[in-house]
Amino acid sequence: MSLRRIGKLFAAQNFGQLVTVLTQLLLPPAFLHSYGVSLYGQWLALTAAVAYLTTFNYGLQTYTNMQMTIHYNRGEVQETREVQSAGLRILFAGFFIIGAALLVIFLIPVNALLHLTIPQLAAQWTLYILE
Repeated sequence: MSLRRIGKLFAAQNFGQLVTVLTQLLLPPAFLHSYGVSLYGQWLALTAAVAYLTTFNYGLQTYTNMQMTIHYNRGEVQETREVQSAGLRILFAGFFIIGAALLVIFLIPVNALLHLTIPQLAAQWTLYILE
């Protein structure tokens, strides 16, 4: 790997960090000004509820990518395609199963649980779409 390429990767990574920091510093005041404290707080409650579900990532994608890389570097193209196909099928099956299971959100009193003032159906749809 050349020194120039390392420099580009370093600059890109630092630029990404800069964008993240600026986003975290500038967006909350803009949202507070636009939505007000109550509505912005409710938005935070809904997105936090969804963020908890991201902890259910069991590393399927990481495992699949690593296995594909190993097979590809060995020249095992057919095995690479088989791992990719299996990973994609598992991912789609998971999406459909979780999407169907999350329909239970429409049976839960989300407003009462999260102390929201927005309409019940709006809160339920927001949670469903974010998840």
